[in-house]
Amino acid sequence: MGSPAPSPSPVDGGGAGVGIRLLDIPAATQDDPRARANIVDNVPPGSMIQRRITVSNFDEVPRDVEVFAAASAIVGGEFLPDDDNPNEMLGWITIDQPVVHLPAQHATDVLVTIAIPADAPEGEQYATVWAQISSPKATGINTASRAGIRIYLSVGAGNGPPADFAIQSLSASRTADRVPQVHAVVINTGGRAIDVYGTVSLTGGPGRTSAGPFDTPTATTILPGQTETVTISLDAGLSVGPWGSTVALTSGLIARDETATLTFPDADQNPQSPADATPWWVPASIGVVAALVAVGCVLYVARFRKRRARDERWTRV
Repeated sequence: MGSPAPSPSPVDGGGAGVGIRLLDIPAATQDDPRARANIVDNVPPGSMIQRRITVSNFDEVPRDVEVFAAASAIVGGEFLPDDDNPNEMLGWITIDQPVVHLPAQHATDVLVTIAIPADAPEGEQYATVWAQISSPKATGINTASRAGIRIYLSVGAGNGPPADFAIQSLSASRTADRVPQVHAVVINTGGRAIDVYGTVSLTGGPGRTSAGPFDTPTATTILPGQTETVTISLDAGLSVGPWGSTVALTSGLIARDETATLTFPDADQNPQSPADATPWWVPASIGVVAALVAVGCVLYVARFRKRRARDERWTRV
């Protein structure tokens, strides 16, 4: 790996604050976009992995940057900090420079080591390696600027459980400000967490027009066995349709696509998303109830007329 060495300037781009980037990528995952940006690995108990990261100071003044690991969780399609609920993996992670002093517009390399104990439980755990700058304010409240690298660590023999996903359905809606959206319901059918992103393309619209591709704004992270909705916003000026829609999604090296004919709600109609849409059984149930009420009314009227005719016969006699 080599020892950490300062660089003459940051490598993560411009702007104020702190930056972080993964340097070491396993040869087997060189073509995997997820593994190029995050620490993604499956390792057996009793083994160890190491990754070099570059920490950058984009500010115009020297900074002391804290480098540490904290637990993370996947909630509602997002990979989120979970500082209050540390997991076992945090005890396996060491960082050779917990604090680095960086001159203005400089960077340095830091070594992250993850030593998995021999009795570690099998399964996937999540954490983030953070680079953080704390800045005290005159009010006495500290503010922090930080950037992180995600860790998806699966413990087990071999290559670990395979990752996979499927697109279950596509639907269309319009937001409150009349922006059309396409929703793809995605289920994680594999054994690892996935980060799903992609595009939607429209063809065969009015006058044989086409539009797109339109990109997902961020990746949607999905736990094994769970389902999330990937939403892609389109141009506000798009016509109602119908459109031939193709959604192409990827996670790492896995790619899936789905097609459907979609029609967006008219701009004058109330917007409706899949979550707000009335379930199919509600109007069906209303229809059934109405039919039963109508049948009941008919039977009641028939019985009433029959009884009145009988009463009239008795009266004449």
